[in-house]
Amino acid sequence: VYTPLMDDDLPSMNEVAPELSFKVTGLSKSVSAGLRAGWISCPPRYARRVINAHKMMTGGSSYLLNEIASRMVLGGDAEKVRQKVQQENEERLQVVHRLFSELDYGTRKFCPFVWLNLPEPWLSSNFKNAAASQGVVISDEDNFKATRMDQPVHGIRIGLSSPANKADLEKALNRVLSVLDSGFAGYDMQE
Repeated sequence: VYTPLMDDDLPSMNEVAPELSFKVTGLSKSVSAGLRAGWISCPPRYARRVINAHKMMTGGSSYLLNEIASRMVLGGDAEKVRQKVQQENEERLQVVHRLFSELDYGTRKFCPFVWLNLPEPWLSSNFKNAAASQGVVISDEDNFKATRMDQPVHGIRIGLSSPANKADLEKALNRVLSVLDSGFAGYDMQE
């Protein structure tokens, strides 16, 4: 769902083998969170199944929402908004790069989040709780696992689009840094 933001030159699986692959995407991540409209490209033999599955899972889609999304895409407005979203994401990532330059983290150009690999002795769930005590809501690694893993990641995902502006983002990221430096890496037994 974030691929439309990435401007990746590599062909998608859908472009390489359309008869074997599905492409599922939408506008909520790349254009507007409130625009819950998307589409699926699939081999023709699966089209009826996809339509039926969509109706069963969602009850169908809103005609008005589909019309708005279609007009935005076909009229070029979705592309203009997508480019503005890319620009804003890139500016927010510059804040991250400046503040987290000494940390081990990963992201991609135009991406609205970063993965921070936590230093010893932090565990992701403990860090999530410590950050919440400072008013910062983050997602730990368990929110993104389909199942248990033999190798824990010890990382957190920090979304960059929730703060209203870059100044608020910088304040939140500084709180993350202060939690990292706090030494509170386990359970606090003090009353």
